[in-house]
Amino acid sequence: MNIRNWGLVLILLLGGAPAAPAQDALYAPAAEGQRLLNGSYVVDFAGRGGVANWVAYELRASELTGGADRGNDFHRDGRAAGSPSATAYRGSGYDRGHLKPAADSKSSTGEMSRSFLMTNMAPQTPALNRGLWKSLEGNVRSWATTYGAVHVCTGPTDESLGQLDSGVRVPMGYWKAVLRLGSDTSVVAFILPNQMTLGGGILDYIISVDALEVKLDMDLFPALPDAVEARIEAGSNEENWTISKGSTFAYSAPQCKGQTLKRVQCKNHTKNENGYCNVHQNQSDAPTQQTSGSSGSTQCTGVARSTGNRCRKITRDPSGRCHHHRDQ
Repeated sequence: MNIRNWGLVLILLLGGAPAAPAQDALYAPAAEGQRLLNGSYVVDFAGRGGVANWVAYELRASELTGGADRGNDFHRDGRAAGSPSATAYRGSGYDRGHLKPAADSKSSTGEMSRSFLMTNMAPQTPALNRGLWKSLEGNVRSWATTYGAVHVCTGPTDESLGQLDSGVRVPMGYWKAVLRLGSDTSVVAFILPNQMTLGGGILDYIISVDALEVKLDMDLFPALPDAVEARIEAGSNEENWTISKGSTFAYSAPQCKGQTLKRVQCKNHTKNENGYCNVHQNQSDAPTQQTSGSSGSTQCTGVARSTGNRCRKITRDPSGRCHHHRDQ
């Protein structure tokens, strides 16, 4: 029996019905948490901390040309007790960063929707998620197009920067390892810090698979024959892959002056004149002219009775209050 068939047998023995094609789990590491099989990717979900240990999938060139549009329907994964809600990152300053990107999930509307499960998300700074990580994801799609298919395994580091107010763990960094098969079988891996600013290019964050496995205490591509692993995992292999430098992301506005419930500075960035984002307007003594509103529009100066916080509605009424608070 060949390796691919053994992979299918293993999936079935572990209780994985063909909800995920065999090739998506074939080169996945051993699961440490809850194994979640989706139509085109596999998640090893940690439960506590609300982020996955890893996500693995085969990305085929044909999956990149599907007609499914990006849906943005972030939603809790009802299969996992520790899955965060769609609003768990709100006000934190962190993006809901995909582990399997939406752009890798165009094969159907169902696959696009499943890519927005919160078990596929992890807190990433905008500098990472919208900068070099996004560029690295673009490289992976380019490789899938060039080679017909690649196997991807990605996830957060074990080290944490802390946690969000919702209890979701904030990893210190993120890694990605990519395997291609054929006459020129090769692997390449990267680890990027989850920082508010990132410099350099993608090649500055390359690492050998062997070194990454030591850091993670994980065998990333266990289905590879030992002799092949020994040959391809020791070096960085950058000469075997066409890797773009990538682009960084810079904030276009200063950081919010507000404080979170844990008394640390809000990580949102805002163009509001008073220096407070919309989440923390109740901490400002001065009403702000909303940059996103039309001329003459300001945030309501009323106070919500249910929370005691300043109302977030926008109004053009001369009183400075929306229709809910004109009696205050």
